[in-house]
Amino acid sequence: MGMVLLMVDVFALEGEDRRYLGFMSVAGMLASLAAIYMLWGQDPVNAGFTTATFGQMMVLGRFELLVCALLLLIGICVSLMCIDHAESAGFTSGELYALINFAVFGMMVMVTATNAVTLFIGLETMSIAIYVLAAIKRKSPFAVEAGLKYFILGAFATGFLLFGLAYVYGETGQFEYAAITAALHGREPSAYLAIAMFMLVAAFGFKIALVPFHMWTPDVYEGAPPPIGALMAAGVKTAAVIAMARLFVMAFPASALGWIGPDLFDALAILAVLTMTVGNLIALHQRNVKRMLGYSAIAHAGYLLIGIMAAHIVAGPQNAAWGSGMSAVLFYLFVYALANLGAFAVIGMLSRGDDEDVTLDSHISGLAQSHPIAAVVLAIAMLSLAGVPPTAGFFGKFVLFREALGVDTDRFLWLVIIAMLNSVVSVYYYLRVIVHAYMRDATRQIQAVRGTALAIAFVITALGSLQAGIFPARYMKMADQAAQEFIPVAQEVHTDAPEIADAK
Repeated sequence: MGMVLLMVDVFALEGEDRRYLGFMSVAGMLASLAAIYMLWGQDPVNAGFTTATFGQMMVLGRFELLVCALLLLIGICVSLMCIDHAESAGFTSGELYALINFAVFGMMVMVTATNAVTLFIGLETMSIAIYVLAAIKRKSPFAVEAGLKYFILGAFATGFLLFGLAYVYGETGQFEYAAITAALHGREPSAYLAIAMFMLVAAFGFKIALVPFHMWTPDVYEGAPPPIGALMAAGVKTAAVIAMARLFVMAFPASALGWIGPDLFDALAILAVLTMTVGNLIALHQRNVKRMLGYSAIAHAGYLLIGIMAAHIVAGPQNAAWGSGMSAVLFYLFVYALANLGAFAVIGMLSRGDDEDVTLDSHISGLAQSHPIAAVVLAIAMLSLAGVPPTAGFFGKFVLFREALGVDTDRFLWLVIIAMLNSVVSVYYYLRVIVHAYMRDATRQIQAVRGTALAIAFVITALGSLQAGIFPARYMKMADQAAQEFIPVAQEVHTDAPEIADAK
């Protein structure tokens, strides 16, 4: 669909209304969702990725299908947000929707990768598209600055990833996750592997905005157009978190790291605490809503890191709790994505043309009187991010913390306590947005963006957050089933890994 959109744009007339390209993008992603629905009940899906040359480079079970469905839902909402906002802001073009499709495709490659080469290809496909999208509003100095900052720091992150994978190859002689684990089991790792772990953590730390690798996040969220900020907050976060979890669970389980394992856990725990605390404390002082959401994204990265750690320390073919952390992470990403998409959809509605500085005083105050539906959507998003019932965010945090404590109470209790205290702190700046929307008078008249596509995005995000919060059992069950399938796939990889290594 990305290629089709580029070709259709070639034949578009000068000055022609290009909103139909956004609907074409949505149609293509809906077709992909239909394909996922048809593949959902088929067990031998992975057989298509077991060739002699490319075996174990990708995997496509229910877990991967569910993550890809989430990424497509994010892409649909972002495309809908762009249809009206891009037209009013003056950056609508065929490459906008093509790049959104390329970015989502790169994310899907990342989450299905079981080989370092496939992971890198997916990461670069996603990253290059996002670099351009961040600066696609070429007449805005804020967007150009955001794209440049994201490009420079993203290039550093890619360098860390490549150096880390190079050290892994020097240690094991393998790129496949299964073969890496097989090479590590039964022997003491060298200091090269410790360097590799540091570099891989730093690389993914940039992508999911862990402290101290978070510097780009608030600036890029503020400068990028709101729909692209939503794509970064929801899509990039989802792809990077799942890719990091898959790499550390399947290639570097704690049982295979020897003396590095305890030190790695302590380092990740410190990063989680710093990320949660710094993100929430700085967000308290933000008046710009997009910057506030940027620091909020940093704090949520700390919560998600707890789930990744829980899945990492129990990874192993003999442990029945293998997928517990993965299901919690997947459900959390789902509810987090819905909330961020709703918040950025409202910001996109309020920022028209060159009016980019969306603050609490100038844009949010009095929103309930001027745009009551948008105020409701924003309130639901803020309550979900804060973890207030009956929104889905409450159950996202509850499931994540419960699974972490179920894995190892002694090691995770203090982390969960700190995370809960940080959640209490975050309630202040989330509720402050609602207070300004409902209890303050408007300071200026806002020329809001209106359109059917934006209204559809409002409905999807708001109703999704409420429905998943009031009736969470269906979504939790789906995440658990997907994680349970992830278990036998990973066990099979670990079981077969020594034979693969011997054959090579």
